[in-house]
Parts: sequence; C-alpha cells; structure tokens
Amino acid sequence: MSDPAEPQRLHLERSGGFAGMRVDRQIDLDALDPADAAAWRALLSSPLLRELPNEPAQPDRFVYRLTHESTGVDVVVAEQQLPDDVRELLERTLRRP
Repeated sequence: MSDPAEPQRLHLERSGGFAGMRVDRQIDLDALDPADAAAWRALLSSPLLRELPNEPAQPDRFVYRLTHESTGVDVVVAEQQLPDDVRELLERTLRRP
C-alpha cells in the first residue's frame, strides 16, 4: 500500500490512430477533477483493466498503456477493447494541460 501523503501518479500513454501520434502524460490523481480522480481510483482498483482480452489494435485506432505502481497496474489495451466510459476518461485525462 502506498503512503497517503505520496502523490498517486499515473502514467498514461496513447499511440497509433490515423496520424500515428504519441501522447505521453504523468498524472497526479490528486490534481484531477474530484469526479475524474474518483473514477480513476475505482478503475485502478477494479479487475477490469487486468481482465481485458489481449487483442491487436484495429487499423487507425489507438493503443493505450496505463501504469500505476501503487496498484500494480501495467496494461496495454487496444481502443476497441475499452468500454465507452473508460475510453472517455482516458481521453479527458490526456487532454489536460
């Protein structure tokens, strides 16, 4: 378990898509909007990400890598594998300045 005073850092990376661009962010969960921070904590503590089947990305679709050391999450998932609400959370987080 992590120290509650220690920032909860998430590494989120998106690659692929039509233009093949890569976006890479280090995010402090405590700095997010409270609703998004709560959504991330629920997602990271659930088995959903770990249980997604390993599928290759479809053409011109994104691939996401999420790493959160405190919960042991380190997954690579193709865009089409993600439920809409999870994909939207990832995209909102990546758009943050």
